[in-house]
Amino acid sequence: MDRQEKLELGAKFLSEARRELEEYWKTAEDVNLREACEKGWGAMAQLLMYATGREIIEHRGFSKAATDLYRKTGRKEIVLTETAAEALHAAGFYHGVLTADAVGLTLNSIEEIYRILQESA
Repeated sequence: MDRQEKLELGAKFLSEARRELEEYWKTAEDVNLREACEKGWGAMAQLLMYATGREIIEHRGFSKAATDLYRKTGRKEIVLTETAAEALHAAGFYHGVLTADAVGLTLNSIEEIYRILQESA
C-alpha cells in the first residue's frame, strides 16, 4: 500500500468511526461505541504510517512515530492525539470504559491531524 492509500484509508476509518459514534448516540448500543473507538484508532494508525512513510506494526512504534513527528514539526497535538487514540484502542475498544463524549473529542483531534497531514501533502 502506498502512502496516499494510507491517507485515504485513514480518512475512511475516521468516517466509519463517526458513523459508529452517531449510531451509538441513537441506540446506546455499546458495540457501536467500541467500534467507533477501534476505527478511530485505525485512522490514527494509518495517518502515522502515512506521515512517516513506513509500516508500523507495534504499538510502541506509533508512539515513537508521533514523537518523531512532534520533534520535526513542533506540533504537540500529534503526540497528544496519538496518546488519546491509543486510549480509544485499549480503554475504549477492549475495556469499554470511555464515554461517548471522550470518544467524540478524540475523533475531532484525529480529524485535525488528518487536516494537518493533508495540507502538508
